[in-house]
Parts: sequence; structure tokens; C-alpha cells
Amino acid sequence: MWKAFGAHLATHAAGAAALLVDPPLAPATSPGAIPPALLARVRGAIRGMDTTDDAIDRWFASFATQLAPGHELTPPARRPSEASVLTRLARGNRVTRSEEGRWAYLPRPRGALLLYVGGQELAVAAPQAELARTLCDARRFDGAALAAQVKTAAARALIVRLFSMGALRFGARASAR
Repeated sequence: MWKAFGAHLATHAAGAAALLVDPPLAPATSPGAIPPALLARVRGAIRGMDTTDDAIDRWFASFATQLAPGHELTPPARRPSEASVLTRLARGNRVTRSEEGRWAYLPRPRGALLLYVGGQELAVAAPQAELARTLCDARRFDGAALAAQVKTAAARALIVRLFSMGALRFGARASAR
């Protein structure tokens, strides 16, 4: 986990790029001694990285939902249209989460949340937060029940995106168990 967090900070944190640039240094009088100016620069760069509680929480949610090595979400061969997804939901087709994906969410201010699926972060506005929580709570769903939650354009966009990612799939008509 520490290794993954360090790699995340190296690529995402503010100030990380400063660690990749050689500072202007005078020739060393003692080659084995680490110059105090260099240590001060490294300390400042590390302390200046984005290590807020929010940044750590978001990193951990992504880390915790990453797919196991060698596994991936498999998007459908053809991106599903909004109309086809809504039609199948209305018919009551069963919806299942991909067996590969791990799902979680972090609450955000004013009822919004960040949804994590297979290590990917998706921002979800407050009106669609209940849909995201529903999808995190079970692995199988009745399409008609989900159709009742996708009345807004943003909810429809979210559900279509999840189908397009391969995070959700349709099955035969059946009730969720």
C-alpha cells in the first residue's frame, strides 16, 4: 500500500515534479556528504505535496477498488446507446455488476459523492447519489427498479457510462435476489 501511495504521489501530487529536476549545486568538497541545501529542497518538495486527508481518501478509494492483476473491465464490443439501455431497463432485464469490478463511494459536500469502480473515480452529483449507492450495495438488480432511478439526463448518462465501461451488464429478465 505504501508503494502504491508513493507512486500515486509521484504522478499526481503538486510539487512532485520538483523532485525530478536537479537543483543547481556547487561541486562537493566531500563526495559522500549530502549537502544541507539539497536536503532542505527535498524536504520542502515532499512537504509541499498534496497530502491532504481528501487526497489520501481519494487515493485509497481508487486503490481499494483496483482490479486484481491480470483482470480488467471488458467494455462491450459496441457502445450501448442511451435508448437501448433505457428500453432494456424498462423491460425489466436483469442487470449485473461485472465480476471483475470492485465498487465503493466517498461522500462529498451537498449530497454528491465520488463513485469508484475498478479503480476509476467518477464524480456523481447529489441527484444521482442514491443510484450510485444502490449500485454499490448489491451485485444484481431488476432493470425496472433501476429504470425508476434513471429519470434525469445525468442519471441516464451515469448508467450508460457504467454499461460502456463494462462495469454493468444485462442478463435475462429476472428479479434481483
